[in-house]
Formats: sequence, C-alpha cells, structure tokens
Amino acid sequence: MKIYKSLNFIGLKRSYALKFLFTAFVGTHIPLIGIIIYFIFFPNREFNPIIIIGVILLLTLIACAVTLFVLNKLLAPIKLAAKSIEEFKASKNILDVPENYHDEAGILLKNIKSTLVEVKNLSEERKNFTSLIIHDLRSPLSAIKGLAYIIKNSTSNKEILEYADLIHEKGESGIKIIKDTMYILETDNYTLNSWDLEKVTLKEFVLKQIEEVKEINPNKTILFNVNINDQDTINVNANLFSHILQNLFSNAIKFSNNHGEVEIDGLKTEKGYCLSIKDHGVGFDPEISEEIFEKFTPVRRKGTQDEPTTGLGLYLTKILVKKHKGEIKAESKGPNKGATFIIEV
Repeated sequence: MKIYKSLNFIGLKRSYALKFLFTAFVGTHIPLIGIIIYFIFFPNREFNPIIIIGVILLLTLIACAVTLFVLNKLLAPIKLAAKSIEEFKASKNILDVPENYHDEAGILLKNIKSTLVEVKNLSEERKNFTSLIIHDLRSPLSAIKGLAYIIKNSTSNKEILEYADLIHEKGESGIKIIKDTMYILETDNYTLNSWDLEKVTLKEFVLKQIEEVKEINPNKTILFNVNINDQDTINVNANLFSHILQNLFSNAIKFSNNHGEVEIDGLKTEKGYCLSIKDHGVGFDPEISEEIFEKFTPVRRKGTQDEPTTGLGLYLTKILVKKHKGEIKAESKGPNKGATFIIEV
C-alpha cells in the first residue's frame, strides 16, 4: 500500500485510473528522460549512435520493469479488498481496512467493510432471533413428551397407548431438530485452533460414544465390531468429535435391521487417520451420496422401525468434520446393501 499512499500524497487523490495513467506515462518516458539527461551532462561528447541505441534499450528495459513493479503495487487495495472478503467467508472476521482514501479503490474498500459489517450484524440478529424461537419451542415440546409418558403409565387401553407412543415419538423428533439446530448455530462461526484440540485414544473414545447412543432405540439390538488399534490416537476437539461419532452411530442403528452389525475400522494413513463406519442396513442409491449431506435433504427417510429423521444430522456432521480440516464421504452399493461413512482427519 506504500506506493498507493505515496501517489495519493502527491495529489492523485480522486482517481484510481489517473494513478495508473501517471505511472504508465512516467514509465514510457524514462528512455526520453534518460537521453535528455545524457545530452545535458555530456553536451560536447561526440555523438555515437551505438551508445545512444544501447542506452535507449537499457532504459526501455528498466522502464518496463519499474512500470510493471509500480502497477502491480497499485493493485494493493484491490488485493486487500479480495483478502477481506475471503477472510470473512472463512472465519467471519472483518479485516481493518483503510477508509480515508477517496478514489475508486478507496471507496471500494470502504463499501466492502461497511457491507461486511452489515452482513455480520444481520447474521447475528438472525441467529439470535432463531435461537430465541428454538429455545421457546423446546419447553412446550418437552412438556408434550412428558405428558405422553404420563398417559402411557396411566392407562392400559391399547389405542390410547399407541397414540401416546406417537406423541412421544413426535416430541422426541422435535427436540432432536432443536438440539441439532442449536448445535449448528453455536458452531457456525466457531474456528478450531491448535489449542482447542487434544490427543484422545481413539478406541476408548469410540466405545464411549457407542454406549451413549445404544439407548436411542432399546427395542433394537445392534452389534458393534470395533477394529481399532488400542494405541491409536488422534488430535481432535473431544466435544465436537463426540457429536460427529454419535450422529454416525445413531444413524447406523436407525438404518440397520434388528440384530444387525456395524463395523468400525480405523487406519493410520500418510495424510492422518481414516475411520470408517459400515452398516448392513437399508443403504442408498450411490447417485445421492452427496445429497444425503444436505440440510433438510429431500432424500431423507425413516429408520427400519420407523424412527424419525430430522434431515440435519449428516449436514451437521459434515460441518463438524470440516471444522477439523477433515473430509467425510458416504458409500453404498445400493438400496438394502448397507452404507459406509468414511472420515479422514
């Protein structure tokens, strides 16, 4: 920005294009200026065409180099504008850009900063409003779920029990949507740093998450086969990574048939660590392997025992994996041929 600031200082404040024209004009006249200086300082020297041509060629090369250098430096405010947008996209941070320049580039920087500030404020306002609505919805849903439980324990009428089960199921589904949405809102602008990570013994960590999700559907028995070396460790944010695994394990239970098996394999790679979760359940069409990670994906379906699906779980899982600078992909050979989710961190 030094050359840009200098050109503003010498009077070219109002026009960014004029700065380029001034630089180009001076650059193209360096050979002429050099020749004039040559004749001024050496007026009595014999005219030598070879020397003159050599000097002109040398000065022309110098002029091209200097002009290209200065013109490239004049792009500094444009590069800063692009950098501020990229920084905002990546981490929602707003760079401190100069706002005291009055040419087209200065106005661009000023407008970009004010726009990003406005976008961030609107985003925060939307987030706060959504959080408030979600928080207010949680209480009545929890109450409905509690009333369904009371009804179930207060009657033996089969039809009433079925309705109570349905109410309880829908209430649980609503609460799950609220939890996932809140988690997305909380982690949306959250950037993981090295100090947020800790070394965890993976097999022990995986077994703990399996125990956490086993009670999701007590009517379904699923066998988990964990094939991970006892000494394998990875650096993750334990809270976020537990949410990743619980989402994938609960999906494996949901979409597996009773007494099904889920295989969990871990393998160290050159890039880091690869963890796969494979079930033998309903599977999916390979063509929708990317679509299942979309928010409220239209291809979502109920589990093998009609367990509800919010359409947010895998979307949230992918966000959290990316927070760890990792990748997740889904594979299946087709309907009723199982599914495999692979995480690389």
